[in-house]
Amino acid sequence: MVDIEEKIFEFLNNIELDITHDLGHIKRVTYNARKIAEKEGGNIEIITYSALLHDISKKDEVDGIIKDHALEGAHRAEEFLNKYNYKNSSDVAFCIASHKLKRTDILEANILIDADKLDLLGYTGLARILMNKKRTSLEEHLEYIKNKIFKIPESMNTETGKKIALEKIKIIEEYYNGIKDEIKNTYR
Repeated sequence: MVDIEEKIFEFLNNIELDITHDLGHIKRVTYNARKIAEKEGGNIEIITYSALLHDISKKDEVDGIIKDHALEGAHRAEEFLNKYNYKNSSDVAFCIASHKLKRTDILEANILIDADKLDLLGYTGLARILMNKKRTSLEEHLEYIKNKIFKIPESMNTETGKKIALEKIKIIEEYYNGIKDEIKNTYR
């Protein structure tokens, strides 16, 4: 019998990933997804495989090769899983295709959405925000935090995800308030 999770890790170790959507991000999203699923339910195998494969096309989107990493990633993941005759490959593909959405009617997809958002919070989330090259100034990063990141806890789909987000957002709030104070206290 093929260990599909092992095959997924072999696959991930042999593709080029985006700097802010690297193997560390993938592992954290998978950890968060499994943690949410412990409380919320859902098919843990679908949730795990979806989380592990959710950003396999992100680098191609960042490089301008494709338009939508979620849709392309879903296609690539389904093809990959079909090689091993995985019976729920279309369910994994649905979760991956949906992970940029706000909400779906499928629990496993909602768990992936929440788990992915959680990696924008806390210390690691803060580092990932500041590493993003789309924003070119500190002010742009702060604007992004104010307009997008602070809204994450209220946008969560699961109670467990929301509870974790409310804890992790405190780190972002402390940073945001502290740096705003430092900026306003500069010379002239």
